Amino acid sequence: MKDKSGWLRRRGPIYAVIALGGFAGGDARYALGLEWPEKPGVFPWTTFGINVSGAFVLALLLVLILEVWNAPVWLRPLLATGFLGAFTTFSAVTFALVQFIDSSQWDLFLAYAGFSTLAGLAAASLGMLLGRAWVRARIEHGSRAPAQEGSRAAAQETDAAQPEVLP
Repeated sequence: MKDKSGWLRRRGPIYAVIALGGFAGGDARYALGLEWPEKPGVFPWTTFGINVSGAFVLALLLVLILEVWNAPVWLRPLLATGFLGAFTTFSAVTFALVQFIDSSQWDLFLAYAGFSTLAGLAAASLGMLLGRAWVRARIEHGSRAPAQEGSRAAAQETDAAQPEVLP
């Protein structure tokens, strides 16, 4: 029988930072919903803005964590899984879409489904492009911090340090 207490002891701190990030992300989303409440039967701009901005931040953040920073192991679960996972929710999108279907608002259904998907993809692409442009600029100016062991950036540094062997 496996020792389940050892598994929890090893992963417990990560679960704690995910919970902390989730609390903060959920609270931020709730605060924005209070500030800009959505009304039934109209385009849900608050949810749209939250999810599109979250797609941008997630993509940018993951490029920085995986390819630039020598980030601690808990940073990605805290910010990506915890905060942004609670801040952006697919369930809010699907709930709005179901409401549009129930009220036969097919124009809003199609607009929201299409714009959410396209804007989310565009925002994530922009986040990745900006993150990688920043990586290139830092490399060109020689001010890049050492990459975290096991990251894609560390693998690229190792590959670059190896002389090319010609046949």
